Amino acid sequence: IYRDLMEPPELLTAEPTALTVQWKAAKDAIKYEVQLKVDDGDEWKTLSSELKGTMLRKKNLEPQTGYTFRVRYRDALEWQEFTAPSPTFSTLSADAKQMTPPELQAADGESITVKWEPVNGAVYEVSLRTEEDDWTPLKTHIQNSVVRKKNLAAGVNYFFRIRPLVDGEEWANGRASAPLQVATLSPLISRLFPGGTLHKNDGSSVSVKALAGKIVAVYCSAHWCPPCRQYTPQLVQFYKQCTDASLPLEVVFVSCDRDIGGFQQYFATMPWLAMPFADPNRDTLLQTLGAQGIPHLVIFHPSGNIVTSQGTSEPLTIDNFRNWTQGRTSRSSPAKPSGCASGGCNSGG
Repeated sequence: IYRDLMEPPELLTAEPTALTVQWKAAKDAIKYEVQLKVDDGDEWKTLSSELKGTMLRKKNLEPQTGYTFRVRYRDALEWQEFTAPSPTFSTLSADAKQMTPPELQAADGESITVKWEPVNGAVYEVSLRTEEDDWTPLKTHIQNSVVRKKNLAAGVNYFFRIRPLVDGEEWANGRASAPLQVATLSPLISRLFPGGTLHKNDGSSVSVKALAGKIVAVYCSAHWCPPCRQYTPQLVQFYKQCTDASLPLEVVFVSCDRDIGGFQQYFATMPWLAMPFADPNRDTLLQTLGAQGIPHLVIFHPSGNIVTSQGTSEPLTIDNFRNWTQGRTSRSSPAKPSGCASGGCNSGG
């Protein structure tokens, strides 16, 4: 009979009165049992035998004390053998200084952004690990309390921790974050751009997967439309505010221009992405979005749901962006139609 041989638990975080351990998932596991004993002790104590996940934080331990862990799993038939004991993991001293876990700020299809509470006078060391690999320093002497890690793989759990570097102070490694993953693209967003490719105004292209995990504002506009040319600079300013604050916003320009020259001239003023002008699905998308009058802005939640199809009536503020992330629109701005009824242009020119 096949047996999935488990490795001993590994230390994720040490604290003065707690230890967090993790282990690799067993193929057929239904649940796990984790036991602990004091270093050099003889008695194993069961902490839980009903765990569904592969991580456990044991609290109420003694400072500067060593502990050993072991784990086993149950499959559909029976409990398997315990792993070999882990190495001895020691809690920190009672007066150790330590950061709380960093929190997720944003995730897209290839990156994760985390944030943490700043420490006065500190720069920071940021470390990363996965369930397979040990802690690796990403960056040191970071001055901000936000960091974005790019080039991450889908389906992998990533953990972050922060250590302040302060003159005259000694800080322990911070507590690990919850397991974080890059975002996956909503099928509803993917269907808007069946070509699978979006363009930047420098001529390069990116996969539509770059929209994963983001608020997506689909902007239907044209260079020949005076209200569009008036609205676009406002949207540019808002976009830059969001990107400077590492907020997960992407705008996709869907052109209503009459020719490629008009598209290129107009797109050169925009810092975001665009659907290729020659994409055969462009006219269909304009119809799907109901862009009879322009400028027309449709706001999509990362889930693919439409937050509002009247985006040009929404205040372009950071506070309102946070409303969008919760699937809400501005309460201070009643919805009104875009396009001709609000001083816009007919999208057909």
